[in-house]
Amino acid sequence: MKKLIELRPHHLLCIKNFIGEGYSKEFVENMSYVIRTLEGNSEKLIKIKVDLDDICSKCPENKNTFCNSEEKVSTLDKKVMESLDIHHGDEISWSDLKTKVSQIITPEKFEQICNHCSWYYICGNKK
Repeated sequence: MKKLIELRPHHLLCIKNFIGEGYSKEFVENMSYVIRTLEGNSEKLIKIKVDLDDICSKCPENKNTFCNSEEKVSTLDKKVMESLDIHHGDEISWSDLKTKVSQIITPEKFEQICNHCSWYYICGNKK
């Protein structure tokens, strides 16, 4: 059985706007690896999670079983789930998720969702 990639909903927007910057070298390398894996196989299944995922694994905010920024990121997750009509536990191909994000997350919607994120100053310039 091929391994699913587990993603928090807000990471769909982080992936779309990623420019190679992040919390640490390990985080950037892991994020780059996840993106390469997805782009190399557009039919790869993604499992939507509302807790620690494959990107969180190298994040310094990850404290083994919880995120230090959980309140902030869970708010982002809820906004993305509502916008994309996705739910915790959904399994969706990367190509379908990418299509949904590009069709639904307009620059205005992106700003509504992400404008309070500490990385917005970087991502907001790429949208």
